[in-house]
Order: sequence, then structure tokens, then C-alpha cells
Amino acid sequence: TTLDILMGVSEDNLDVECYAKDGAEKFAKQLDKSISISFLQCSKLGGGIRGSLICTIYLILLTLLFSLPLGIGGSIYLVLYAKEGKFKTIITNMIDATSGIPSIIFGFVGLIIFVPFVSVFTDINGYSLLAGALTMTLVLLPTIIKTTSEALKEVPSTYMASSLALGASKTQTDFKIIVNGAKSGIFAALILGIGRALGEATAVSMVCG
Repeated sequence: TTLDILMGVSEDNLDVECYAKDGAEKFAKQLDKSISISFLQCSKLGGGIRGSLICTIYLILLTLLFSLPLGIGGSIYLVLYAKEGKFKTIITNMIDATSGIPSIIFGFVGLIIFVPFVSVFTDINGYSLLAGALTMTLVLLPTIIKTTSEALKEVPSTYMASSLALGASKTQTDFKIIVNGAKSGIFAALILGIGRALGEATAVSMVCG
């Protein structure tokens, strides 16, 4: 909720109304020029679900903007490019472990890392949607990576062999055949990510307020 202040001030024998919603600087300048205050009216605005709905939509869009490229790109690398070995095993185990971390831990990480990070590069101090989106990106990445990876693995290996036999390059085969064949699984990862973002309340409240 927000507090809207309506104040009547006398300036050069004229009654002028000024509003707090016009900005603190304008409000203060109007008070400096005034001779007397004729009346003061405070009204409490807000309530309802409109603000929450709008913030939720913005948060989801910002989160998907960061998490989808990272998640899909990470899945393509792990399934199609990464060689079997300790490095791939460590990365896979870290992704599995991250998916089991409680949301309050993500909120704590966002509070001590992303909130100061955003304040350094923007004029925003404290809670912000951008810090919340970065925090939710960490929450969604394991879900998106694991779901997309399983979808890529389900594409028959004969598709790749046939494409390479017809003269297509490895990159063309990966992105035009394999990724295109897994698009239904990638869409499922998108839906699961949105559902996870909608269900996270603790981490969002710690970072976004």
C-alpha cells in the first residue's frame, strides 16, 4: 500500500494543491514557497491483487529472459558437446544437488549477492524485480536444464546419423534436427519453469520485498 498526501498551501494569496505522488522534490519545493498550510488530507491507497499480478508477470518475463538461454544452452552443451568424464559428472551432480536446495537458501543468496549487485549498476537500492529475477534464475535453471536434457536424449540417434550422412555439419544437425526434434520437451521445460516461478514465495519475498 502507498500513502497519498494532498496538501493545500497558500502562495501569494492563492490556494494551491500539491500531491505527494508528484514526487518528493516537487512537494518540498512547493512547501518552501508556501506561506501557510490550509489543509492536509492523507489517503491510503493500494490493496487488491492488481499490483501483485503485474509484478508476478514482470518477474516471470525477466526470469525467463535470463534462465531460458542459459538453461537450453547448458542442456545442449551437456548432451551434445560435453565429453564423458569427471567435469561432466561434477556439473551434472551440481545441477542435481541444486534442484534440492530449499527456496529460503536461494533467497538468502539473492539478498547478499544480487541485491548489492543490482544496486551497483543501477540507481535501485534495496529490493528490486531485477534482483528477484536473477535469484529466480538460479531456482529455475536445474529444472530447465534437466527437462531439456531429457528431451534431447529422447531424439533418436538415427536422426543425427542421417543428417550427417546427407552432408549437414555438426552444428546444423544439432540445432536444426536435434533441437527441433526436442521442441516439445523444451516447451515442457518452459511450462515447468513458469510453474516453479509462480510457486516460489519465500525467495521472492526476501529479494523483492
